[in-house]
Amino acid sequence: MTNTKRVAWITGGGTGIGQACVEMLAARGWSVAVTSRRAENVDAAIASAVAKGGDSSRLLAVPLDVSDSAAVEAAAKKIVAKFGRIDLLVNSAGINVRARNWPDVTNEGWDQVIGINLDGLMYCMRAVLPAMRAQKEGTIVNVSSWAGKFVSPLTGPAYVASKHAVVALTESFNM
Repeated sequence: MTNTKRVAWITGGGTGIGQACVEMLAARGWSVAVTSRRAENVDAAIASAVAKGGDSSRLLAVPLDVSDSAAVEAAAKKIVAKFGRIDLLVNSAGINVRARNWPDVTNEGWDQVIGINLDGLMYCMRAVLPAMRAQKEGTIVNVSSWAGKFVSPLTGPAYVASKHAVVALTESFNM
């Protein structure tokens, strides 16, 4: 399916699920804004999307730390300024820290995981709502994890808490 009029914003678009979304949507004719903390990952994702059939003129690189609410607002404005709208937000940005188990958790590690996995997700949702409301349409996809439904010591308390919160936030948003 080709769609040349739709615009997607993919957070965490430099790796993993986010990058796969960038490649797939770009190959199908969407305009895609790619955000990730590392500029080199954003650039690599765009190069990969172009190699798989995406149009480079319809791709926008925006290095972004989603835990910075002001930077998120600026990114949303930049996307709308370039493409005129945002039809799809895929919140795929997410991290975990090495010191993730209870005996090793630090305040800094906790704050980083919650800041990106939960706060950043909410900041991005809030940032796209004005454009989506003005368009009278839009879709938000929040990527969680199996850790959003199941508690396990494997992923650690910050990650489990953040991903459970993503599920709850998404459910509350849909009410």
